Amino acid sequence: ALVLAIEVSTNRWFATGSQIQQFTLKNVVIPANNIITINGSKRIKGQTWVTQTHEVTLYPTASSTYQVPPIKVDISINKENNDIISGVISTQKSSFNIVLPEALEGIERFIVSPQVTLSIDGQFDGEKDYAVGEAITQTITITASDTPAMMITPINMVVNNRATNDKTALDSLSGLSIYHKPAQVFDKSNRGSLLGTRVESFTYIFEKPGYYVIDEQVIYWWNSQSSTLERLLIPSLAWTVLGGSLSQVSQSGYLNRINFTVETVLATFIVIALFTLIYLVFVKRHYLSALYNQLTKRQQRILRSSF
Repeated sequence: ALVLAIEVSTNRWFATGSQIQQFTLKNVVIPANNIITINGSKRIKGQTWVTQTHEVTLYPTASSTYQVPPIKVDISINKENNDIISGVISTQKSSFNIVLPEALEGIERFIVSPQVTLSIDGQFDGEKDYAVGEAITQTITITASDTPAMMITPINMVVNNRATNDKTALDSLSGLSIYHKPAQVFDKSNRGSLLGTRVESFTYIFEKPGYYVIDEQVIYWWNSQSSTLERLLIPSLAWTVLGGSLSQVSQSGYLNRINFTVETVLATFIVIALFTLIYLVFVKRHYLSALYNQLTKRQQRILRSSF
């Protein structure tokens, strides 16, 4: 991080204060809402001046000499008789130089921070034979102090299917469906100290048999406190998938469930019918007899026969 400080001062006092207008620099990341304003005062030739210092944090992404153009600042100060003067002033042109440390030459992605931690949740069992249709979710969390989360590099996972000698990125490997959940990127501030966090989650769904290997991943970290290059490792993982295709397994399981359901329904229906019949015969026999006589007009038939 590079902090650009812009100081505005007046021998009167500020009305509505001062504010830096938005600006951009090529190959420089300027996070939103990262300007810190500090109020103060100083003595100039025996006179007290009121100051406002705006600190803008910049994150250069390439080694180069950067030219900072004049930056416009909106100001509003009080004058005599409670009048207010408002306007725009500009800073002078300035420049700064960014140099890539020798140890980082040839390394495309790295994190710059005094402290970086890595945690992994969800491991594969190399001793287990997974079945087609199973799934494993792995979550990787990276935290870096004094660094915004947007500056933490994404994880580039590569899987190798030894059965087909297919080595490719996660989103195009045959035999696996990989759901890469959108990364969670958030910052926390604790007593002026910034902590950036990046959380990436991968769900692997096994579609075809094979022996799969996730290559070891290296996260390069430039320790800005000790000025040394360090490495964080995401260890290599390997697992075996056995069984037929996902469609066959799913169809077989589905048909088995249908057969089981039909048999269960039929058996239940027969049992209910038997109990209903027993109940009607033994418990409701008088009611059934009366109902039968009424429906068949038995009494009228007896009278007619007698007549």
